[in-house]
Amino acid sequence: MGDCSMKKNKGFSLVELLAVVVIMGIIAAISLPLIHNLQKDNDVKKYISYTESLEHSARLYLDSFEEDIFGNEKSGCYVLSYQSLREKELIQDFELRDVSCATDKTYVRIVKIHDHYGFKTSLECKKGNAIEYSDTFDFNTACLGQNSDSNMTIQAIPANYPWSSRPTQEVSIQVVISSPLGIYPGNVHLSYAFTDLNGNYVSTFEKLDFTVPSETEQEKLIVDGNNIEITSSKIVTPPGLTGEYILVVKVENLENLDRINWSKTDQTELTYASYVLDNQVPSANIDSTNHVSPTQTVTLTMSDNRSLDKYYFGQTNPATTNVPYTTIPNAPAFYTATPTINASGTYYLSVIDRAGNHTVVNKVFYMTSLTPNRSSVNPNKVLTMAGNTFTIPNPNPSTGYTFNGWFKNTALTDATNGTYTPSGNATLYGKWT
Repeated sequence: MGDCSMKKNKGFSLVELLAVVVIMGIIAAISLPLIHNLQKDNDVKKYISYTESLEHSARLYLDSFEEDIFGNEKSGCYVLSYQSLREKELIQDFELRDVSCATDKTYVRIVKIHDHYGFKTSLECKKGNAIEYSDTFDFNTACLGQNSDSNMTIQAIPANYPWSSRPTQEVSIQVVISSPLGIYPGNVHLSYAFTDLNGNYVSTFEKLDFTVPSETEQEKLIVDGNNIEITSSKIVTPPGLTGEYILVVKVENLENLDRINWSKTDQTELTYASYVLDNQVPSANIDSTNHVSPTQTVTLTMSDNRSLDKYYFGQTNPATTNVPYTTIPNAPAFYTATPTINASGTYYLSVIDRAGNHTVVNKVFYMTSLTPNRSSVNPNKVLTMAGNTFTIPNPNPSTGYTFNGWFKNTALTDATNGTYTPSGNATLYGKWT
């Protein structure tokens, strides 16, 4: 009779159960963000779909009420509010977890150009006061100058450069023309000049250069919901000016694609102000206390009409070599520093204001050595700024001898009068009898 073996049924061990729990936790940690992102992407698709529904509703509105919107005009721009679509029962509110898109930033811009139409939708959806989705543009500027003759705007960028801005020697400006109804490419003629605050011209008028797309290109862009925008080449404020100045743009010819002049009010000049310029160099000065000493504490005085930025003081010529500058704290209009020097040579003070204006001054210092011969003297060297005179100190007494003064040569024939104005590094010699 053979042996029979029986298999025992076993459950999971504690280690195996823990391993399963850990694996399930890892899977959950990976999958939950993915599920959240998928849900978010799905919501975005719903908002995009609702945007398309709004445009479709605007087309239905246009079919019924085009004459009310554009009359007999070949071209035009109109902003259709969400409320108008609801009143005509052409759209229902968005339905997604208590989210509503019935806000004042939900509307459709309709542009008509030569019997073609362009639609652009602004959509904002909220849950309570919290914004859930936003893809908007400004209602008040949707048609730019929609209440003007040609729906055009002309802007200078920047439109000004105020005193509160960092001082600058010049400002680069571009003129931008925008229109939802296009810009006729064959007739764009604008020029510019600058005046002071009293209206006195500081430059002559020069033509602004623009590149204008063809009519066909513009119509396609407009139908796709875009404004037509052209930007001039850069213009720069005239060189060397300091103060406030005004940009004057003269519009000589400018029409939209319907050949409607940009303004029927005969307004030909636009002004943009003001541009604050600074081309005045700062002032700088080096002065010496003239102590009878081998060192000198010099006073550096710096000032500017606006604000100082940094300075350098030392014996390296900043015009020929890069030098380390010290930043002036708080950008004041006036600043002093009092460094101490102990060597002869030429010292340079270079000052730069915040506009980049630059000035350099220099002063020469000479070292005079004192050789009393039979005694000692304190100090035995005197550092003096060129042009300054110092009183020569007397040496200590020497027993049995009388000090007869300081001489400029070793032969003791060229006497001083007790003071000395150096013209170079030199040595003075004491005479005793």
